[in-house]
Amino acid sequence: MLIQDFVYIDAPVGVVGRRLAAGAEGWLTPLAARASRQDGTLEVRIGPAGDVPMLSRTTKVAVGSPVERGDTIVIPMVWQADGMSAAFPVLWADLEVAPLADGETQLTLLGRYDPPLGALGRQLDRLLLHRIAQASVRCFLEGVAAALETAARIETG
Repeated sequence: MLIQDFVYIDAPVGVVGRRLAAGAEGWLTPLAARASRQDGTLEVRIGPAGDVPMLSRTTKVAVGSPVERGDTIVIPMVWQADGMSAAFPVLWADLEVAPLADGETQLTLLGRYDPPLGALGRQLDRLLLHRIAQASVRCFLEGVAAALETAARIETG
């Protein structure tokens, strides 16, 4: 299944790009439930309602190195549920940062996952689970955007 969403960040792409290039700790740690530096992953509560119990799951988020593609910065990432992972899909995604108007940046998550549990999982995904995944991505993007906007305000004074 493919999944995509985007949000706008009220900060110039240059400032956002510097924060991203500095490493995930600067923009992902504010969302992290626990950080693990040994394997380069962070644990983040991801769900359609943020960190609300029963509506979110602690997820290991591994972040790759940023790659510049013209004006766009692409950061590969993998989400994997911590515990009961057989019941939750792994998400392979790219987080893309691109300039918009002067002083505004677009943050996009493009990803894919395979619903678990075979045919039953695909049916459940069509009925409900894809909507939950979309809401989870939206909540994640909004959290990352807020962290990046805060960092940009501090940097630019």
